[in-house]
Amino acid sequence: MKRLLYLNNASSTFFSHRIGWARAARQAGWSVTVAGPFSGEEARRLREEGWAVEPFALTRGVGRPTDELRTFARLRALYQRVEPDVVHIVSPKLIAYGGSVARAVRVPSVVYTMTGLGTGFLSTGLRGHVYRAVLGGLLRVAFGHPSHRLVFQNPDDAATVRRLTGYSGVHVLVRGSGVDLRRFGRVPEPAGPPIIGLPARMLRDKGVEEFVEAARILRRRHPEVRCALIGGTDEANPSAVASGTLRDWVRQGVVEWWGHQDDMPAALARCSIICLPSYREGLPKALLEASAVGRALVATDVPGCREVVIDGETGLLVPVRSVRALTAALERLVSDAPLRAQFAEGARRHVEREFSLALVTEALLRVYGELATT
Repeated sequence: MKRLLYLNNASSTFFSHRIGWARAARQAGWSVTVAGPFSGEEARRLREEGWAVEPFALTRGVGRPTDELRTFARLRALYQRVEPDVVHIVSPKLIAYGGSVARAVRVPSVVYTMTGLGTGFLSTGLRGHVYRAVLGGLLRVAFGHPSHRLVFQNPDDAATVRRLTGYSGVHVLVRGSGVDLRRFGRVPEPAGPPIIGLPARMLRDKGVEEFVEAARILRRRHPEVRCALIGGTDEANPSAVASGTLRDWVRQGVVEWWGHQDDMPAALARCSIICLPSYREGLPKALLEASAVGRALVATDVPGCREVVIDGETGLLVPVRSVRALTAALERLVSDAPLRAQFAEGARRHVEREFSLALVTEALLRVYGELATT
């Protein structure tokens, strides 16, 4: 039986985005191990489901040189313990580190999935320049692995990585993490005044501040409208919005903060409109899940978002960082229930056609199979 190792940099995104991949691989006959920064309770849940679990954590951004060197050593030890035939690595920094070590210790094959380019690629100034230079060099090493596949979720990220690293190989486009269309079924819009939801980690890069400013304006004009932030904090992220700031906005009556939601189908079903004014995405699962539930969308015209939101068909696209345009788009949908219903139908059709979990896992299993036979 071929051995497959999933290497993750965040436990929450493994459960929300990748566990469907792992289940499909196991069903297809792979022996699957998952590695990531799992808590004791998370590891217990995974083992109860039958997974082999390996603890692994990666520092964010650029840490101290000694910490970064220890990461390379821990990756080497991980590969030696598991002895995978294929490693599937997600996120730019983990790809750079994990891919470089996989090449050095001769892991037979590697799959790299770029799920967006992260805060480091968005950073300006000297720190951002240094981060991109260091990461770009390590990515070039990782991409030199003789048996690998590079997977992107949108064509813009593919072009950016090629420019930064000089990558000239063939890449694979797999559109997102996939949506379980049975779990996220079509639900009618609830009765009553519209609720506008922003489902994301509470990061400035997700456009949280612009959403709050738009909510402030919108609620002055339409006091019956409710605006909700749906997601937990991520204090370790440089782009994090402080918990105190979130609570201040709630006290001011501008927004509601629902926090992290275990039942995302129910949370999305409470809303009439889903908004993601992000600065850049890989392929945002929140918008895909909202599409599956059948909700009108408002998002920024940036990589990732524009793959999900077809302007005028599944929702409205607005310029990035424009509070004025964001407010106008939201107000248009608040005032036009038939248009919301039209976009909701279009969104559901779009996700069924392009982004189902079945389509994504079929594409990934094809990649694993190709590598296993080389």
